[in-house]
Amino acid sequence: MSLFYFAVMSLFGAATSLYKEQEEQDEISSTLDEKAVPFSLDACRYCADPCDDDHLEYPAKLEIDQSPGMFGSVKPYARQIVISTGKTDWPREITEEEDSLAQHVAQVNGQRTRERQTTTAATEAVKATVNREGGSTSAVAKLSLDHSGASTPTTPTDKPAPVNHEEHPKWPELWQSEDPAASRLSVLNGSHTASEDGMANVLVFPDYKMVRVEESRVGAETLWENALDPELRIAGKGTEDESKSYLLPYSCVILLCSHKRRDNRCHIVAPKLLQSFTSQLEYEGWQVDHNIDENYDDWGDSLESITGLTREEREMIVEKRLADPTRQENKRVLILRSSHVGGHKYAGNVILCFPTGAMIWYGRVTPHEVASIVKNTIADGKVLPKLMRGGMNLSRKCGKRSLLEW
Repeated sequence: MSLFYFAVMSLFGAATSLYKEQEEQDEISSTLDEKAVPFSLDACRYCADPCDDDHLEYPAKLEIDQSPGMFGSVKPYARQIVISTGKTDWPREITEEEDSLAQHVAQVNGQRTRERQTTTAATEAVKATVNREGGSTSAVAKLSLDHSGASTPTTPTDKPAPVNHEEHPKWPELWQSEDPAASRLSVLNGSHTASEDGMANVLVFPDYKMVRVEESRVGAETLWENALDPELRIAGKGTEDESKSYLLPYSCVILLCSHKRRDNRCHIVAPKLLQSFTSQLEYEGWQVDHNIDENYDDWGDSLESITGLTREEREMIVEKRLADPTRQENKRVLILRSSHVGGHKYAGNVILCFPTGAMIWYGRVTPHEVASIVKNTIADGKVLPKLMRGGMNLSRKCGKRSLLEW
């Protein structure tokens, strides 16, 4: 075979690859347009390839999956929490680390979920019985209460409910937090800290708040009852106890997977992405934090201080606080490293969280794409189709053209 033949075949292969890449991007853009998701067709990479801007580079031997199918590779969830640990790496399964808050939360969530499912099943069975026998709705209520305690008691040694992020080919690419298919609780550990021993600062998304609880089984139960119960919205239960919750004072929170004991690729890319995001954001005039600022005077009053109102009234007050324009105008970003989020073959994995409840999952992110992400997504509220793995609460109706709009 001549060198000319190999050159032609190489060019043909490159052209075919570019065509397929563009075809996939067009399909993603079509889906985003159909779902009324604001997006930008701006270049994901502003520098030349090879780069001539002195951007940090990944090792040449780093294997990142470039095949089609990344869009739709996120397992839907209703809420995602990030627990303060002060670490950037953790045991492979964080919910199996003995006596950790992650383990306690997973156990409590599993217990409450089973109790809810048992109660629901018992209620449906009673309804069917009453309907057959011509009973009244009051009879249904009474019998439901009689059966509601029939679930098997659970103990702290119960196996945690599944909270890991395994890959699945049929997940929806985009979802809303209230979708029935998105009932899962995603539990992550984070690199941030708490100032007091024995306490944890738990970030709750898409609620966009921080809850301060004990690092214990009791703390996990308090967290679930006051913030994670699926029946609760952003304002939470509003119970006055040692647990306090505050709306996050940031324009955006960036999560970077750095979980080495789960996959070394994430461990390799996370520090480079952290440095790149920090440099680019500061260059653009943003303030960047790598840890929680516990100066609560800057955070406003705790959500628990909103008392004497109905649940709907409390929610209205909280949403008004979140929508305060100064939250975006302050140009303040929190960047944390987190435990495994799934899809490590798509490293670097980046999750962008916003006060509006929007959460964007990007994959295959390198330092070369950071400038475009800052400009298009963080500053303008538009997703970049080529980097999309999935997203939550991204649809915008009534002519809204940005994920930053309420």
